[in-house]
Amino acid sequence: AIENFEKAIDLNPDLERAYVSLGMSYFKLRRWDKTLESLQKAVTQDPKDVDSHLYLGRVHLEQKNYEKAEVEFHRVEELEPENSYAHSYLANIYMEKKEYPKAEVELEKAVQIKPDEPFFHYNLAHAYVQMQKYAQAIEQLNEVLKLEPVFQDTYSRLGSIHYKQGKTKQAIEYYEKETQYHPDNPDTYFNLGLIYFEEKKYDLAEQNLRKVIKINPQDVQAHELLGDLYAEKGMYLQAAEYHEKAAQLKSQGSPPPE
Repeated sequence: AIENFEKAIDLNPDLERAYVSLGMSYFKLRRWDKTLESLQKAVTQDPKDVDSHLYLGRVHLEQKNYEKAEVEFHRVEELEPENSYAHSYLANIYMEKKEYPKAEVELEKAVQIKPDEPFFHYNLAHAYVQMQKYAQAIEQLNEVLKLEPVFQDTYSRLGSIHYKQGKTKQAIEYYEKETQYHPDNPDTYFNLGLIYFEEKKYDLAEQNLRKVIKINPQDVQAHELLGDLYAEKGMYLQAAEYHEKAAQLKSQGSPPPE
């Protein structure tokens, strides 16, 4: 496809859509320099092309150049106020900058424009959680489930909200449901293990924490918590083993779970 677009440009250097298509192709290949070069030529020829500005914004977002990304997405909003993706990408920027009220505004616009997109509801729920607006977050996550009953992490998010509110029984129910639909998500098992540990239900905690390590043998927190669990049970040799493993993983730079 790239060769075809390049041939089209060779035949007609003023062919703006060919630059846009070429930029999109480079974007999929994550060749950011080529993407920027092609899209900037497209914008030079047609400053009002929405796709060019949207993809320029996305490249800057990928490169964490938030100021330039924000300029491009605002330009899309000016050209096409009903572009839900511009609002969503702006929200991503504000979430990264921890400007949650701004993210909330943009995501509410995105949901209003495109109410059948579950990802917008999911992200809006995340913004609400950051602002401790738990009732609104639950409402948005329920909307996600109406649109897509097995949407990744939704039941887990509901579990986390209920856990934050001290409703551990409901939290466990949601986490268990998440494991039914997405049995390979280690974070859900860790959350279950943590709750059972706090409730001193050590056998259930151990079962879930071992599942975490089976899925992700490099999980530092699961090893640490298993070490704490064995210490609570008076199994000090096992406790030392898991604490030593956690320390080893930390020294190796093992990333923490999200």
